[in-house]
Amino acid sequence: MKRLMSIAIFIAILGAACGSQKETPRGEVGATGAPIKIGVVGPMTGQAAFVGKNMVEGIQLAVESINGSGGLLGGRQVSFVVRDDEGDPAKTTTAVRELVQKEHVSALFGPTGSSNYLSIARFVTDSQVPTWVITSGPELTEHVNPYAFRAYLPDSAEIGPLASYAAKHYHKVAILASNDADGVAFAAATKSALQQAGSPAVTSQFFTLDETDFSPLALKVKQSGADALILGSHLGLFASRFAVAARNLDYNVQILGVAGLINYTYPDLARAAADGTIFVSFRSWSHLPRTQWPASVRDFYEAYVSRYLPQGEFSETGAYKAYSTNFLTYDMVKIWSAAVKRANSADPVKVDQTLNNGFTYPASDSVIGAEWRYSATNHDGIREGDLYFYRWELQPGGKFKLHFVGTTTDVLSGKVAI
Repeated sequence: MKRLMSIAIFIAILGAACGSQKETPRGEVGATGAPIKIGVVGPMTGQAAFVGKNMVEGIQLAVESINGSGGLLGGRQVSFVVRDDEGDPAKTTTAVRELVQKEHVSALFGPTGSSNYLSIARFVTDSQVPTWVITSGPELTEHVNPYAFRAYLPDSAEIGPLASYAAKHYHKVAILASNDADGVAFAAATKSALQQAGSPAVTSQFFTLDETDFSPLALKVKQSGADALILGSHLGLFASRFAVAARNLDYNVQILGVAGLINYTYPDLARAAADGTIFVSFRSWSHLPRTQWPASVRDFYEAYVSRYLPQGEFSETGAYKAYSTNFLTYDMVKIWSAAVKRANSADPVKVDQTLNNGFTYPASDSVIGAEWRYSATNHDGIREGDLYFYRWELQPGGKFKLHFVGTTTDVLSGKVAI
């Protein structure tokens, strides 16, 4: 009888605890003016540490902007907690669980990469926490997670224009990507796109994330006879290793890349080998005078340079140092705050419903100058028509210029030549 009474008491206590959790959802806990906490997870250390650093910088500026404008929901301030996953999916899982279960965050920003996202996808859904993921893989397109939103651009939006351009202007096209989930998916999609464009890939090569000498890969691509290479890495570190290896082999293959190559790390690491690289990315305004930039872009850029680049806004090779994930995470926090205002609540479930019911963040407010659109069936945010072709050009004196070519539509139609 005593044992049965103990079990009954335990069940009653457990039920009361569960009931109290339902009555005080994340974002609504405490007094009306209590701070709203958001979480950040990404590679703060390791070979992609600059990505995590830029993520935090963008989020810092967004949070300060929100708080400086009076906060949310009648004056509630926003705070954020950071966790380092070192780019390791296993550590991503631990970090996200801590942020949700111990820190009780109302939204998540990060992680980066397909493997890292897939490691927490189920947990995010079960926990019902709106999460903005910096990934370009197909997983968010093929399987729309009601609580996961893309904070980058899908590779599918880049692969189509790259494959079409390559098939039209080159005889033999090769593919190079990493051997992880992101790279394998990229290579498969690119191979299919080239086939449809009438120019089957002559070879597909893969590198490991700890590979430092790309000479054997460059030699294999050269032996395939390829005169163009579609390179599926957003990290300048890996792209530069191939570019330098190809140059050392006196192999003048045309490199066609993805959005990450807009970052200064690529020309800084590849140097002369980066000259002539063509890639597809978000809109950049660097070719225009600062006075012609949209106000949202200019204000953010100047605030970022003033705060984080006291030594100057250009790298050793003359490339802008500010273009990175900072723009993306700033936009994402502002998108979250706009959804909170529309829902009139920071409750994650209510915010998520607002986003899934059809949500548009206008280009005039975006610091990348693009319109973000989410719905119940599409969490990609960015579309192919929002992208542009660019080319890195080495100027006399060893400095680089980021040449803005034009929209992917104008380039592929022949209206604009690269």
